[in-house]
Amino acid sequence: MKNHQSEIKWQIIVFGIYAILGFMQSYSEHPADGIYLKEVVGILNVVISQCLLVNVLGNWLMLKYPFSSKPLHYSAYLFLIFVIYLLHRYFTAFPDYIDPTSTYKTTGTKHSIIFFIFISTINSVISFLVALGIYSIKKSIRMEKRASLLEVQVSQARLDILRHQINPHFLYNTLSYMYSQARPVSDNLSKSILMLSDMMRYSLNKTDENGMTSIEKEIHYIDNFIEIHRLRFENDFFVNFEVEGLIGNKKIIPLLLITFVENAIKHGVLNDANHPVKISFSIDNDSFVFSVENYKQSGKKDDSNGIGLENSKKRLQLMYRNRHVLEIKDETNQFSVYLKIQFV
Repeated sequence: MKNHQSEIKWQIIVFGIYAILGFMQSYSEHPADGIYLKEVVGILNVVISQCLLVNVLGNWLMLKYPFSSKPLHYSAYLFLIFVIYLLHRYFTAFPDYIDPTSTYKTTGTKHSIIFFIFISTINSVISFLVALGIYSIKKSIRMEKRASLLEVQVSQARLDILRHQINPHFLYNTLSYMYSQARPVSDNLSKSILMLSDMMRYSLNKTDENGMTSIEKEIHYIDNFIEIHRLRFENDFFVNFEVEGLIGNKKIIPLLLITFVENAIKHGVLNDANHPVKISFSIDNDSFVFSVENYKQSGKKDDSNGIGLENSKKRLQLMYRNRHVLEIKDETNQFSVYLKIQFV
C-alpha cells in the first residue's frame, strides 16, 4: 500500500509540474489578458489524458501482457491504445486547434492534421517511455522482494536442518543396523528397511548452490516410497508409476513431486484394480509433465489434507515463477494433479 501511495504522490508532482508549465506558456502568449478558460480546460485535458495513458501502459499493458512472453497481445493492445488516445486528442481539440482541411500548412492559429498527428505521436512516445520507467522500477522492486523472500526461506530451511540433523542421521544409522539384522528373518522386511534407508539418504543429501537436485534421484525416491507401500499392502495395492523420456542431468527442487504422490496414496482408493492410482512422469528437452490421478476414499477427510499441497504451491511460485502450470481438480469421486515445469 505504501508503494502505491508513493507512486501516486510522485505522479501528482510530475503531472502537476507539467500542468504548471502549460499554464505558464499560455500566460506568456497574452499576459495582458491572462489565461482563457478554454486554455485551462485544454491544458487539464492534455495532462489528464497523458496521465491516463502512462498508467494504462505502465500499470496494465506491460504488467498483464509483457512483450517478452506475449508480443502479439502487447503490440495489438499498444496500437489500439494509441489510436484511442489519438482520437480523444483530436475530438477534444477540434475545431479550436486543428484545421482538418489543411494537410501540410498551418493556417492562422490552427494547425494542420499532419502537425497534430506528429505532436500527438511525440507525446505518446514520451508517455510510453515514462510508463516503461514505471514498469522497470516495479519489476526491479518485485524481483528484489522475491530474492529477499527466497533468502529468508533458504536461511530458515538451513536452520531447520541444523536443528534436526542429529535425529535423521541417528535414524539412518539405526536403519542400516536393522537391515543387517532383518536379512535372515524376512526378505520383505529387509527390502522395506533398505528402501527407507535409501529415502533417508536422499533427504539428507546436499543440493547444489541453487538448491536443486537430480530429477533421477527424485524419481528414485518416489519409486522407493511406492514400493514400501506395495510391500505393506501386498496384493491389495494398485498404483501405476510410468516414466517416459530421457532424464539426463536435469534438475529440480528436492521433495517437490512426492507431496502429490503422498496425497494420492493417503486419500486415494488403493485396492481397486479397475481404478488404480495413476502416476506419470514425461520429460523432453524443454520441460517435464508430472500427473497424478486417484479415486477418493469415502468417509471423513483428514484434517491435515491440503497443507502439503499449499506448501508445494508456494515452493513452485518461488522457484518456478512464470515457468510452471499447476492444475488441481478436486471432483466428487476423483482427484487429479497436473504439473508442467519448463527448464531455464
